[in-house]
Amino acid sequence: MLFAAAACLSCGRRATAKTAAAVPPPAQETAAHTARTVPFPEIPSYLSDEEAIAEYAAAHYWDGVDFADASWAESADVLEEGFARFVAVTSLAPEASGTEAMRGMMRRLETHAAPEVYDMMIALADKYLYDPNSPLRNETLYIAVLEAQIADPNLEDIYKIAPRERLRMALKNRPGEPAADFSFTTAEGRHGTLYGTDAEYVLLFFHNLGCPACRQIREELIAVTAAEPLAAMLASGKLKIIALYPDADLSEWEEHRKDIPAAWINAYDGAQDINEGELYDLRAIPSLYLLDRNKKVLLKDFTNPSLLAEVLNRPAEE
Repeated sequence: MLFAAAACLSCGRRATAKTAAAVPPPAQETAAHTARTVPFPEIPSYLSDEEAIAEYAAAHYWDGVDFADASWAESADVLEEGFARFVAVTSLAPEASGTEAMRGMMRRLETHAAPEVYDMMIALADKYLYDPNSPLRNETLYIAVLEAQIADPNLEDIYKIAPRERLRMALKNRPGEPAADFSFTTAEGRHGTLYGTDAEYVLLFFHNLGCPACRQIREELIAVTAAEPLAAMLASGKLKIIALYPDADLSEWEEHRKDIPAAWINAYDGAQDINEGELYDLRAIPSLYLLDRNKKVLLKDFTNPSLLAEVLNRPAEE
C-alpha cells in the first residue's frame, strides 16, 4: 500500500507538538455507514516501481468520482479522506507528474463540479496543502491549485484576490532560485548580510527564542551538526547557521540570546526588512532554509533538521 508520513513541529503559528500522519485508510474502512467511496485506481500489473505506481495512481485518482454530483457535499468525510490520500500519493510521484495530476483535478473541477463540491475541494486543498499544521503540506502542489483558480474563467474576480496573494508569497524563495538578501545585527553588535555570509552552505533558522517548538528544533539542529561530517563543516566554516530572530520586540531575544550555540551566527533583523518587506513567507515559526554558496535555495521552509544531514551527505554528483 502506498503511504506517506510527515512530521510537523512549530510554535506560535504552527502546532506546538510533533505530529505524524499516515495516509488515511480507505474511506470504506472508516465510513462503513455509507457505500460511497473514492475508489483507488486499479494499478496495471506491469507497474512495480513505487514511483511509477504513484504516477499512474495520481493521474487516474479521480476517474471514479463525478464532481458534478452535488450529493458529494453530503459525504464530506469520505471526500476528505480521499483527498488526503490523493495528496499523499501525488507527493510520491515525480514532481512534474504530480503537478500535472493536481492540474488535471482542477480542470475537472472547473468544467464539471457542482458549486458546493468545488468549494469543498478548494477548502480541502487549503487545509492539506497550505495550512502550516498539515503534515501533507506541499507548496508545489498548492501553487498548481492557486494558478488554476486564478485562471478559471468561471470564478468571479473577488474570489481570486486571496489566491493571487497566496501565490505571490508562495513564489518567493522557491527551491532552485536565489534567496532574498537581508541585513542583520549579531549578538556582538556587528552588522552583516545574507549574501555577505561566505560559506559553502548557509542554513537560515527563523525562530522565536522563547518558543518551545523553536527550542526543540534548535536542540535537534545541535544534535545533527554534532555528528560528522556536519560537525567538521560547521567548525571549518563550510557550513554556517544564521539563527535569525525576525520580530521587532528584542526583549525576548535579549533574554534568551545565550541559548544559541556560539558556533552559530546569532542575529536579529533590526531594520525589520524581512517582515515589512515580506522577503520571506514566515506564516509559521520556526522555519529552516538551506542555501548553497550562491544563496540558491536547496530546501525551503522545512522543520526537520535530519533533512540537512541528508542533503549535505549526498555524493557531489547528485
